[in-house]
Amino acid sequence: GGSAAGVRLWDLAREQPVPVPDVGPVRDVRFRPDGGELYTAGSNGAYAWAVRADGDALRVGPPRDLGVPGPAGQLRLDRAGRRLTTANGNGVRVLDPTDPPRIVARLDHQ
Repeated sequence: GGSAAGVRLWDLAREQPVPVPDVGPVRDVRFRPDGGELYTAGSNGAYAWAVRADGDALRVGPPRDLGVPGPAGQLRLDRAGRRLTTANGNGVRVLDPTDPPRIVARLDHQ
């Protein structure tokens, strides 16, 4: 889950923590439905993280910046994993989180 210390992820099969690079405090996390990517929102923006098996170990990262201006708050992901919504004090952004990510819709606070 997310915390003031960043992201903490646990490999249940190996019963040990998975190393995750630090991007600062995190407010929300979501997994893509197929489990291949983790999305985080926090003080330093929104990020996508590749999640993959490497032999017996689970690997995460490096983080890929999704281009959300300012801090990012809540995240929501559609069922197919093709649209990611972020909300913060600036408004709401709907993203296509593929590489490179792009903002497909925005609603700014007035």
